[in-house]
Amino acid sequence: HVVTVKWKTEATPKQIEAALDGVKALPKAYKGITRVWVKSIKVQGDKTHAFVMEFKDEQSLKDYADSPAQKKWYEAYLPIREQSTTFDITN
Repeated sequence: HVVTVKWKTEATPKQIEAALDGVKALPKAYKGITRVWVKSIKVQGDKTHAFVMEFKDEQSLKDYADSPAQKKWYEAYLPIREQSTTFDITN
């Protein structure tokens, strides 16, 4: 689950940090997420951040939608997100 994000112009660094900290906390809140990555090394275009959530399996990804963990994290994330692009990838 790869997400690139463009934040709203009024989003503060503290708000962005809280949203990314929320991503890092998701594996404890939702057992279907095994790992996350939030440190962007290279960024292209108008998206300033990206993060990855690795799920145990495809069903865990499907079950994550509208889960309590997602809803809780969205409280910090959605108010400051201007635009995002998501790719769900497997091999």
